[in-house]
Amino acid sequence: MQTRTLGMKQPFIGGNGFNSPKLFEIAKDAADNTIMGSPWSSENMTSANKAFIAAYKTKFNAEPDQFAAQAYDAIYIVADALKNVKLTGALDKDRLALAEALPAVKLNGATGAFSFRRATGKDGKPAGYDADQDAIVNIAKGGKFVLLK
Repeated sequence: MQTRTLGMKQPFIGGNGFNSPKLFEIAKDAADNTIMGSPWSSENMTSANKAFIAAYKTKFNAEPDQFAAQAYDAIYIVADALKNVKLTGALDKDRLALAEALPAVKLNGATGAFSFRRATGKDGKPAGYDADQDAIVNIAKGGKFVLLK
């Protein structure tokens, strides 16, 4: 953001690594008009996201970032999949059973509606699964992230 000291006022566009409260600590108001993609937004006012934000603030006395939201949802995704797995104590079998149960998970979490979709490799054949979620674009304004509409 040092370019702001040179008088450059155009928006900056960055990856989801910009989506952290640290941006405002480091860049202060020079962060304004920075645009970034993200899997999560603190502006998402769903009950699941509100619960996550409140729990995070209570536990850590700090604002959460997208990585905390993704970790939070990941635990719930695994927990949901485990409801459909009968653990045997045989690690290899249990890992396989969990891997087979994960694609069926559908969750409304801190990051929004989540499910898995079948991924296709360059050869056109099935190649595992990807997260299936709506993209979010934020813009930094006045020390907070605002959904860009």
